[in-house]
Amino acid sequence: MTFGFFIDPSPALASLVLERKAAAGTRWPQATYLSHPVHATLLAGAFAEMSEWLPLLSARLATTAPFWIECRTPVVFANDPITGGATVVIDVVPSAALHALQLMVAETVAPFRDVAVAESLAARVRDAKAAEGTRAFGSPWVGAHWRPHFTIGSFAVDPSAPELALLLAPFAPLSVPVRSVSVWKIAGDVHERCAEITLGGAVGG
Repeated sequence: MTFGFFIDPSPALASLVLERKAAAGTRWPQATYLSHPVHATLLAGAFAEMSEWLPLLSARLATTAPFWIECRTPVVFANDPITGGATVVIDVVPSAALHALQLMVAETVAPFRDVAVAESLAARVRDAKAAEGTRAFGSPWVGAHWRPHFTIGSFAVDPSAPELALLLAPFAPLSVPVRSVSVWKIAGDVHERCAEITLGGAVGG
């Protein structure tokens, strides 16, 4: 079963991303990712049933203090390895706390990954670091090569296409509190929210 481990947006960030998803949908209604909930992916892959690892993950995250992330600009990922298109995202400024959270989640659930699925995916991944991450954690983008982001959509256009200008319009920087990790079951474009694991401590705001 495929699970996603996500960071949820603040209300302001969710509003911004949803507005741009809606604008993109009027021009590219079939574009990839438009129907997905607004989130930043920490980890996604095939794992055992949630009952096997959720108590362990909850206990570990209870020891992790909440923190803030910064979103400052929309960018284009050219030649998305999944879609092959131009993927427009809201970039997240990397931080030690964010990478530590990803690694904590990945290391906790890795023993429960579907090894056969992970090996099959790793064999198809061309990036060496992504293949290594897939074998170790069941997900390609774990580690220093991960670029955290909130996705708007992926489009079958040149990354420099003027039609993307509206989606790439600048905005005032947003600070987003990370107070929890949400867990979702994923089947294609269908995302079902299953759990929310609260981080320990408190974050102001």
